[in-house]
Amino acid sequence: MRTIDTITLPSHARARRPAGLTLPTEAPIESRRGRSLVVLPDDRVLDAQGGDEDGVLHVRAAGTLASERVIAGVAPPIAVDPAGRRLLCGREAGWSRPVAGQSQRWRGADLRLLDLEGAELERYPLQAPALWVDEGRFIARSMGFYHGRRALEPELAARHPAIADLFTDAEADGVASICVSSGTGDALIRCGVYQRWSRLAFLARREDVLLYGGFLEVGAVRLPGWEPLWAATMGSGGLAYQMRALALSPDGSLVAVGAGGQEGRRDLVLFAVDGGAEALCLPLGALLGATPLVKSQRTELTCLAWHPRGWLAVGTRAGVVAHVWPSGHVIAYRGAKRAVEALAFTRDASALLIASRAPGIVRMPLVDEELAG
Repeated sequence: MRTIDTITLPSHARARRPAGLTLPTEAPIESRRGRSLVVLPDDRVLDAQGGDEDGVLHVRAAGTLASERVIAGVAPPIAVDPAGRRLLCGREAGWSRPVAGQSQRWRGADLRLLDLEGAELERYPLQAPALWVDEGRFIARSMGFYHGRRALEPELAARHPAIADLFTDAEADGVASICVSSGTGDALIRCGVYQRWSRLAFLARREDVLLYGGFLEVGAVRLPGWEPLWAATMGSGGLAYQMRALALSPDGSLVAVGAGGQEGRRDLVLFAVDGGAEALCLPLGALLGATPLVKSQRTELTCLAWHPRGWLAVGTRAGVVAHVWPSGHVIAYRGAKRAVEALAFTRDASALLIASRAPGIVRMPLVDEELAG
């Protein structure tokens, strides 16, 4: 059996573990948005990659991860409904690509509801991030109208007046709760463009507590209103700190935040969902940079995934994967040849799927310590 090196932190003790099996896939499409891996209830895997212009979703077979279906025009992040039958994917607002002889057009954001056959069921004047509350309702950020309601696409606004009218020129950004069947919604919070909620990038939920993250802030509010519970500032801004991922633990007690950037002192933080106290704070990129696994002095975190037993898998730009326990115990190994872009556990939680900028998806078997938690 082929094995690979592992390093335990903080002791730097070395060991060996079974190597992962690289399952062949198509060459990945690189994007600043990274990648999304979602394991469905039937063990198939959704693999979204690329950007607004070249995004693609592969519906992959259980076990082999062969592509059963390719759906064009789907870019990460995606939000899959609880039954695993529909997904939400968004397109950011922006200018169209320059084309010789044509003037650029401003394109509003939208949020599309698709089935797994690729059929578009609905299109909303909203944008990512999106989060399913149940089979009939989801939460998403408003379009972020940029120039106010003037930037709304007329066809989309006319199709969903109840949603388009939730926000105004003065408060064109915010978060809305949408009923899928009726196409109506409620504005949970509003703000001006480029203000606090314009920075929203991540959402997670534990019953009536909504966790959010974006730019420099992570926090919690209580639903169905928007009652603030706690908030924490994560970094100093600019290139010094960029939030990369947010993930809620399986038991709902902890929320993990991963970051990149030059700062590095708080690139992995675990907060208690109740009260917001820091349960763990690690300069993980620097700790990994002090090992032979990383050639530079540090690396940036890219993605997170919780194991049902209560520990966290962390992907990095150096291709290293770390398994982190809330106690601060860390096991690290090289999970991919290039930057890790997405992580997901198999439905039986016996292996970790590692998607990177290298061709193929690695299926890494877990060892007894990890399976026991």
